[in-house]
Amino acid sequence: MQYIAYLLLNNVVNGNDWVEEHTSTLGKLETFIFNGCQDIDSIRVCNERVERVEIGNCPLLTSIEVIAPSLESFEYKGTADRQRVSNISFIASKSIKDLYIENADITNEWLETELNTLESKAQGL
Repeated sequence: MQYIAYLLLNNVVNGNDWVEEHTSTLGKLETFIFNGCQDIDSIRVCNERVERVEIGNCPLLTSIEVIAPSLESFEYKGTADRQRVSNISFIASKSIKDLYIENADITNEWLETELNTLESKAQGL
């Protein structure tokens, strides 16, 4: 599995532990797409090389943590009729160029803080 560059998991049940344990071991992973998780309330993606992360259609999800220095693109599409993600953290992400968040319970304060933090990292401050 160390040679996988593109990983899409669709309609996953009981995948929380797998995501955290395995995304960090995929040394060539560049794109990680997680769609349709049914019983997961938090996701932690940790990978030095991943450049693109997309997460969507996970009705119980409330927290996302991405630890990825190479992250350039992040997309989250929540479900409009269910509980919404209220915590998204980008740790060690230096150069996010594309950020798309839909149907999440984030505040203006969160958005301003995250954007300022990402901008500071990009400028090397």
